[in-house]
Amino acid sequence: MAGRLETAVNAGIGMTCLMVCATIAKLWWLPAPAAARKEPVTELREVLETSLPVGDALEREAKTVLLEFSDFQCPYCGNYARDTFPQVVKQFVDTKKIHYVFRNFPLRGLHPQAVRAAQAAECGRQQGAFRQVHDHLFDRQAELTSMDFNNLGSSLGLDTDRFATCLDGQMISQISRDESEGRRLGVSGTPAFFIGSLKPDNRTVVLRKKIIGSVPFEVFERELEIEIARTVKG
Repeated sequence: MAGRLETAVNAGIGMTCLMVCATIAKLWWLPAPAAARKEPVTELREVLETSLPVGDALEREAKTVLLEFSDFQCPYCGNYARDTFPQVVKQFVDTKKIHYVFRNFPLRGLHPQAVRAAQAAECGRQQGAFRQVHDHLFDRQAELTSMDFNNLGSSLGLDTDRFATCLDGQMISQISRDESEGRRLGVSGTPAFFIGSLKPDNRTVVLRKKIIGSVPFEVFERELEIEIARTVKG
């Protein structure tokens, strides 16, 4: 009798330990409260610079620049593109407060369709339809693994022959240059953003802050307003 009681007590203690350990493990892996998380904005320790393509040098009034490195198959990039990007466009791009620069940074080892999607977007840019292709790809991100990119130009009303020829590989070197520039600036994941301003030559961008990940619009709003104000003061 005493032996059975001791066994039962030991079993109860063991179960209690398992429950406590499981609770501790669960709490250990829970994300930190929002107030305790590190702000996803980094002040660059050294001023970095990048150059805009010649076609982008003829900028209008905007001197503040938001530079994005993105991967069309990255789910976090998709969240940003669908939820935050339209707000950035409405409040800052359409009002000509900032110049927005998109660069490709396909994570080739993780996302096998990312390079092909980047090619499609750049081929759309050739016909003045980058934003149209960009939005189409991110809106249908779940379909990228089975998407027929050769028919994409036709479905979006583009010059299909020109689009198909471009998809044969014309944009690979451009995408590779984007990747190289991203690595030079310290990009290792997507989405990654840099905020800075144009020099008087309207081509060289001085980068001051870096934002990592799909963060709320309010983060972009605050940081862009800070940079706009700093640019206005000179």
